[in-house]
Amino acid sequence: MKSAQKKGPPSPSSRHNDLASQHRGVKSGGALPSGDAKSPKRRPSKINSRQLEGMEFQYLLLDGLWVKCKQFGLSERNNTVLLCALGITKEGKREIVGFMTSDAEDAESWGQMLANLKERGLNKDKLELVIADDNAGLVSAVGHYLPGVKLQKSE
Repeated sequence: MKSAQKKGPPSPSSRHNDLASQHRGVKSGGALPSGDAKSPKRRPSKINSRQLEGMEFQYLLLDGLWVKCKQFGLSERNNTVLLCALGITKEGKREIVGFMTSDAEDAESWGQMLANLKERGLNKDKLELVIADDNAGLVSAVGHYLPGVKLQKSE
C-alpha cells in the first residue's frame, strides 16, 4: 500500500499560474510549443517578413521606444531603441507592420525600417499621412523614402 504524501501549500509560481489561468485564460504548465501560432518567438519574423501588398493603409504611425536591455551576452545594460511602425486602414483597423531594434533613432535606422516596409509592398500612394515625433532622423528618412506623403509631427 502506498503511503499518503502530505501536500504543502502551493508554491508561489503555481499560485501565479492558477490565477493567470482563471483570470486571463492562460494555461499553466510550461512554455508554448515552438510551432504554436501564439509563440512570441515566431511573431517578430512573421510581422517583419509579411507582405504588405494589397493592404491599403491610410495612416502610418512611426515612433521609437527607448528601453534598457542586455545585448550579445553582455552583462551590462545598454540603451536600445525599438523602432515601431503601425499602419491604420480607412476602416480604422490597426496593424503593427514592422519593428526593429537600433542603437540610435537616426536617419539611417529609420531609413532601414522604411526601406523594409517598401520592399515588402507598402503602397506609399495610398498613404495620406505619416504621424511621427519631431525627430530629425525620422523626418529625414520619411522625406527620402516616402516623398510626397504628408508628415504630421507630434510633440
